[in-house]
Amino acid sequence: MLAKLQKLKAFVDKYSDDLNAFYSRYLHQSSDMNSRSQYQEVEKYRRRVRELDSIIKKPVEQNAPGSLTDERFATLSKEYESEHRDLIGKIEKLQALLNQKKNSLQNAENFLEAIGKHTEITELSAPLLHELVEKIVVHAAVGVGKARTQDVDIHWRFIGLLPDK
Repeated sequence: MLAKLQKLKAFVDKYSDDLNAFYSRYLHQSSDMNSRSQYQEVEKYRRRVRELDSIIKKPVEQNAPGSLTDERFATLSKEYESEHRDLIGKIEKLQALLNQKKNSLQNAENFLEAIGKHTEITELSAPLLHELVEKIVVHAAVGVGKARTQDVDIHWRFIGLLPDK
C-alpha cells in the first residue's frame, strides 16, 4: 500500500505541471465545448416539448366541437405523446451526462489537491489513508506456495480505481 501511494505521489509530483496544464487546458476546454453543445441540445429538446404541449392542447380544444374525428384525434394524440416522452427521456439522459462530467472534473481536481498537500509520504497513517483512499478490495488468493498470488485493488478517493501501470 505504501509503495503504491509513494509511486502515485511521485507520478503526480513529476508531472504536476503537465497535469495542471492538461487539466486546465484540455479537460476544462473540451468539457466546456461538449457541455455547451449538450446544453444547447437540451434547450432545443425543451423548446420542442413546450411546442408539443401547445400542439397537443389545440386538437383537444378542436375536438370538443367535433371538428376532428375520434380516430384522427387519437392518432395525433398518440404521435405527439410518444415524441413528448422520447424528448423527456433524452433531456434526462443529457442532463445526467452533464452532471457526471461536471462531477468527474471536480473529483480530479480534488484528488490532485489532496495528494499535492503531502510533501513526502514515508509512512502510512490513518488520516492519510482516510484522505486519499476510498476503499481497498483484497481478492481471493490464487495458486499454492510460491505460485500463489493475490490481487489488491485500491480505490482512490475522488477518482476510483487506477490502472496498475
